[in-house]
Amino acid sequence: MVRVLLTALADLRHRCPQIAGRLRLHFFGTSNERSATQADRVRPIAVELGVGDLVAEHAARVDYLTAVRIQTDAHALLLLGSSEPHYTASRLYPALAARRPLLALYHDASSVVEICGATRGRQLSGSSASPTSKRSMLNCRRLRAPFRQSASARSTGRPTSTIG
Repeated sequence: MVRVLLTALADLRHRCPQIAGRLRLHFFGTSNERSATQADRVRPIAVELGVGDLVAEHAARVDYLTAVRIQTDAHALLLLGSSEPHYTASRLYPALAARRPLLALYHDASSVVEICGATRGRQLSGSSASPTSKRSMLNCRRLRAPFRQSASARSTGRPTSTIG
């Protein structure tokens, strides 16, 4: 799912550089180890795809309260599943409780699709396609309005579209 997301981000950068340039994706806890010396897993893929400047990674696993703080401080949340239909993220409910815009990429048979649809009041659909699919997931027209920078965000210098 990471490669699909970053490929879509690279595609967005090519098609709509003004929007892609305003996005920053921050990945936390990409390792299952707490050590601060854990190797990055996402950034090398981002660099390979030409979007390394839009991606920050903090590979060491974070504890629950830190994860909750990160989620509530973020402008939007990104939850990445796997191509396995049975996978459900352990951080799903805290992410929903953070009440932030949420992009969840999961297999369509995952319980995440039903849970997000029920709790967010929206019809969501997952994907049973291969996680290496080259098809873009991002549409420029749909992204223009949600990622306009607010006056308060401009004054603080805080990006409006950070995904944490």
